[in-house]
Amino acid sequence: MTPVFEHPCLAPEDLLRWMIQNPSRLDWSTLEESGLASSTLQKRRALRGGSEPVMHEALELLATRRRPGPGQWHVLEGVTKVDCALLGEDLTVFIEGKRTEPRLTERASWLNGRDQVIRNLDCLRVEPRRAAHWLSLMVVDAGSTAEADARRLDLGGARLAAAVPHLSTEAANDLWSHYAGYTTWQAIE
Repeated sequence: MTPVFEHPCLAPEDLLRWMIQNPSRLDWSTLEESGLASSTLQKRRALRGGSEPVMHEALELLATRRRPGPGQWHVLEGVTKVDCALLGEDLTVFIEGKRTEPRLTERASWLNGRDQVIRNLDCLRVEPRRAAHWLSLMVVDAGSTAEADARRLDLGGARLAAAVPHLSTEAANDLWSHYAGYTTWQAIE
């Protein structure tokens, strides 16, 4: 198993579809300061406003492109870069390592509560090279704020549902069952 560092993962298509279909449930607070091209800004404003034609256009674009990527106005969650991916024949592991970052990133631009652990798990759920057995793990510095964040990481119930609104309760719970927890750099060195 060879490690792949900064492994790029596109957002799951079912999440992108849900975001397009549920603009009123997204956090649009940074849209105006985003520095986006005017055409992208115009489309996203229309989507935010509930424009049916723009929503249909976005869904059509999503359906006709094989791999949605960055720079496309209808793609509301960009590429996740997993710190380390171990892609094995029988096991796939995504690792979120916190060595220089002081905390766990606890939100994505569009969905509050969609933290790095959930993004990694959700991307791993649809990873095309994923083995039958898969899990996600965090590695943090002992005694750090990131360790305190990892220790209190509880994504059950309402918080998990908010982080993966495109999944059923059963699918969300299954997703969370693939989180292996955290360890420290000191414990593995």
